[in-house]
Amino acid sequence: MFKTSEDSIPPISKGLIEKLNQLFPERSAELDWSEKEVWFKSGQRNIIRFLNSHYDKQINSTMEKK
Repeated sequence: MFKTSEDSIPPISKGLIEKLNQLFPERSAELDWSEKEVWFKSGQRNIIRFLNSHYDKQINSTMEKK
């Protein structure tokens, strides 16, 4: 299995984070979605949450160095 540390993730731009949050917003499942679709969209959003978290850490780390 491929393992990576958060430190090896390249810098993430504010523009990328904003666009990803626009394309894959937090939302509740629709009643007409299949179970597979619910899990798929949940997985998509989980990645965006991870990138948001990494971006926040990146910004906080930059601010602490100043």
